[in-house]
Amino acid sequence: MRVVLLILALSWFVLSCASQRAPTGGPEDKTPPHVVRTEPDSAAIRFSGNHLRLYFDKYMSRSTLASALFFSPAITDYEIEWDGYKEVDIILYDTLKDNRTYTVTITNSLQDTRGNKLPKSYTFAFSTGEVVDSGGISGRVFTELSRPASGALVMAYLLPEPASGIPDTLNPSKVVPDYIAQTDAAGDFSLRYLAIGRYRIVAITDKNQNMLYDLGTEPFAVPTDSLIQTGMSNLKLRFAQEDTTAVELQSVTPVTSNQIAVKFNRKLVSKDAAASNFSLFDSTALAPVRVYDFSIEYQSDWQYFYLSIDSLIADHYYELSVNGPHDEFGNVAKNQKVPFFGVQEPDSLKALFQIPFMDSTSGLLYNDLPTADGKTLSLAFSRPVSRTSLKQALSLYKLIDTSYAPIESKLIFQDAKSFKLKPAEEFELGAWYKLVLAHGKVRDALGRPTIDTTYQLRFQIAGLDRFGGIEGRVQSKKLGKIIISAWPLGKSYNYRTMVENTIGSAAFEFPVLPEGMYTLSAFQAENRTAATTAYAAWDGGKAFPTKPAENFTIGKDTVRVRKRWTTSDLILKLE
Repeated sequence: MRVVLLILALSWFVLSCASQRAPTGGPEDKTPPHVVRTEPDSAAIRFSGNHLRLYFDKYMSRSTLASALFFSPAITDYEIEWDGYKEVDIILYDTLKDNRTYTVTITNSLQDTRGNKLPKSYTFAFSTGEVVDSGGISGRVFTELSRPASGALVMAYLLPEPASGIPDTLNPSKVVPDYIAQTDAAGDFSLRYLAIGRYRIVAITDKNQNMLYDLGTEPFAVPTDSLIQTGMSNLKLRFAQEDTTAVELQSVTPVTSNQIAVKFNRKLVSKDAAASNFSLFDSTALAPVRVYDFSIEYQSDWQYFYLSIDSLIADHYYELSVNGPHDEFGNVAKNQKVPFFGVQEPDSLKALFQIPFMDSTSGLLYNDLPTADGKTLSLAFSRPVSRTSLKQALSLYKLIDTSYAPIESKLIFQDAKSFKLKPAEEFELGAWYKLVLAHGKVRDALGRPTIDTTYQLRFQIAGLDRFGGIEGRVQSKKLGKIIISAWPLGKSYNYRTMVENTIGSAAFEFPVLPEGMYTLSAFQAENRTAATTAYAAWDGGKAFPTKPAENFTIGKDTVRVRKRWTTSDLILKLE
């Protein structure tokens, strides 16, 4: 009996040792895995084998390695064999070339059994000759919001010599890179073991892990120079967006007899659109139908143009044509047409003013979103209104001494429902104003009356004592316009100012900023007209055909803004 028990115990022990399994249960583990050793060692020379081995410090998810492996030069015929969960063999069946440096990169697509990714890509190299290529390029990638881009894929393409004399046929959307690296949590990357030479550098997010730039579905980043020499150690890249997909009219849906909902395949810039971009024709009656105006609404993240039109007739066949509105990339809707049938659905709702705040409210526009229009009061109606009638019905007054006096004002329409109000000059910090709306003078977009009442709302603009400031100098060897941005931490907008650099540096200031922490950035606004404003867009270049990005810089440290205090002597360098 003892012999039987002893044999069973030994059998269990042997089976346990032979079957290594990843641990389950226990407390949540969020620590990233690391490569602790490779065979051959990195930078090994005279490699003549066909067997690579990787060692990890954690139990790995074996299925994630295949999509994380990248060889340069390319090795396509290989096999992955795991030895448990911490060690893996890569058997190479391709014949390696003589006197060549090979790099093996593992991206952070590789995960441990708890779903933790490598903190950044890992690269090691070996050579079949006497030396290992020693070229390198390193730098940092930033998001569109000027924050460090973690997990970005940086792709390097070796260019033939002389690189400046060859046609630009290198399309990152179609060509897999020669070398890759990934950024860490600080946005830093390091391309190592490169062949000495000049490179084209492109960074992408590569969410589908195809190592190709997918135009229109992911951002890209290119340097401020189209050719990057090995040895560069402070390369800066910032993500930008481009999209050349055509704007398409997808659907037209009658909402009432006097309103139709128009949907496109993408968001359009509504402030640049006009009623004249839309033409409606009654194909049954062979007669045009007037389009008065439009308003914008969003449903499940989709943008809809609601057109105010003359009455539809039930069962009549209509066709809407669209020409002119564009998206943020400049793609224009051209000769888009969609047919639909009319409905008989009376539109009896009145356009009503949406009261934005209580009478005698103080401290307005403290945290208003910065725009090229300056400080403005955002106002809206429940339904589209006649823009002309609104201008006649709305008045703005300013408290001077002890009484309110009328002042000239300006209306900035976003559409027929939403608009912004500001004095002809600017709102004065700390001053009191009065808005008077004679609602009875307002007509809806079709010219129908609304309600006969008058609104009077007094309000005070936030005072200067609630704000702080930033001032400093921006330095650049290139003369011309420089646009500086102050980015509130955790926000997707920025405050801007523009200076003219005439002597190699220029003073800048942000005199009115809400309290908080900020990051500063600047870019060289090249080839701009005299009408360029501080809210001109930064040109991020193009991935193909290659076009360098405008030179930019991002401050290394965050800046604290305190009310009634100006943080000074800050320096930004455009190198």
